[in-house]
Amino acid sequence: KTVPAYASGQAAQLNREVIPVEELLTITGYRLRYAQYRTDKDLQAVHAAMPMIAVWDDHEISNDTYKAGAENHQSNEGDWNQRKMDAMKAYHEWMPTRNSVMTQIYRSFDFGNLLSLHMLDTRVIARDKQLDYNNFLVKDANGQLTLDGVKFTAAMQDTSRQLIGLPQQNWLAGQLQASKSTWQILGQ
Repeated sequence: KTVPAYASGQAAQLNREVIPVEELLTITGYRLRYAQYRTDKDLQAVHAAMPMIAVWDDHEISNDTYKAGAENHQSNEGDWNQRKMDAMKAYHEWMPTRNSVMTQIYRSFDFGNLLSLHMLDTRVIARDKQLDYNNFLVKDANGQLTLDGVKFTAAMQDTSRQLIGLPQQNWLAGQLQASKSTWQILGQ
C-alpha cells in the first residue's frame, strides 16, 4: 500500500491511515476524508462541547492553494476550478457554516455590542501565488547559493500582489464602519 505524500510512515501503527489513500481530487475523495475526520472521538467531543466558527485553510483544497491554482495541483490532475469547487462543497457539507455563497467564506459575527468577529479568506479567493525562495537564489562569488535580497524585497513589497482582494477589502471596510461593537476582531 502506498503511503500518501503527507502521511506519516508510521500511519498504520498509529491508526492514522488516511482515507482515501490517494491525493484528493474529486468531491468523493474530499467527502471521504471529512467523513474519516469525523470518526475522531476527540474531534467529536470538541464539536459537542463548544461552538465553532471555521474558515478554510489552503490545505482544504490542495497544498499552497492560491486563486488560480496550487503548488500541489498538476495539469494532469484535472480541472483546477472543478477541484476547488468540489473541495469547497465538501467543506460546507461537513463544517458548521451557513454560507449562502459556497465560494465565499468571509463573514462577520456580532456578539452584542461587545465585539464583532470578521472572518477573512486569506487563502483561496484572491491570494496570489506564494513567492518561491528558489526564484530568488543566486550564486555568490564563492559559488554558494544565497538569497538575492534586493530582488526578494522588491517582490515582497510589490503592491500589485493580493491576499484578500478588493471585493473582500471593501466588504471588510463596510463591516468595520457599520459595526457598533466596542471590539473589532479579525479572524482567519
